[in-house]
Amino acid sequence: MDLFLWLIVLYFAIGFLIYFSTVKNVKHKIAFIKADVGSQQSSKNTKPVVWWIVGLTIWGVVGIFLIVSWFLNNAG
Repeated sequence: MDLFLWLIVLYFAIGFLIYFSTVKNVKHKIAFIKADVGSQQSSKNTKPVVWWIVGLTIWGVVGIFLIVSWFLNNAG
């Protein structure tokens, strides 16, 4: 196995570790936001949840790019 493949595996392993360690906290924040829809505190809790979703999306897109680039480098 080449180094690039190990870096991709490590990237996904660290990403999943971060995801599983933060998902419980985010679920609590989402439940709090749903319970207090009109309060000022729920709008404060919305921003970290949105940034968490944006971060996960970027992590996924970068992961797809890494896998595709690995296949392109090793296919021919």
